Amino acid sequence: MGLTTRQQNLRIWTPDMIGSACFLVASWLALAEVCHGRWCVRRGDVSWSVAAINLLGSVFFGLAALAAFVRPATGDLLSASIANGGTFLGALCFFWGARLLLVELAGADTAAAVPGAATRGG
Repeated sequence: MGLTTRQQNLRIWTPDMIGSACFLVASWLALAEVCHGRWCVRRGDVSWSVAAINLLGSVFFGLAALAAFVRPATGDLLSASIANGGTFLGALCFFWGARLLLVELAGADTAAAVPGAATRGG
C-alpha cells in the first residue's frame, strides 16, 4: 500500500488502540456487574470467571496493540513478538471465557429443569 509510518500509525495502530481500550472498559464493566460495583474474587463462580478471563484477554489485546506501534525512525513495530503473543493470548482468553459460558449455560439449564431449584443470587 505504500503508507508512511505516520499513516500506518493513524490508520492501523490508532483504531487498534481505541478498540483495545473499548474492550478493556467493557471487560471491566462486566466484572463490575458481576461484583456488584466493587472488585471481588469469587472462586467457583462461573460468571466471575468469565468476566475475569475476558478482562485478562483485554489486557493482552491492549499490550499487543501497544507493541504494534510503528517506530517512526525505523518503520518497524515496537515489538512484533509482544504484538503477536499478546494477540494470541488475548484470543485464547476470549476462547476460554466463551467455553466457560457453555458451562454456565449448562448449569442454568439444569437449574431450570429441576423444580424448586434455587436460583443464583448475587
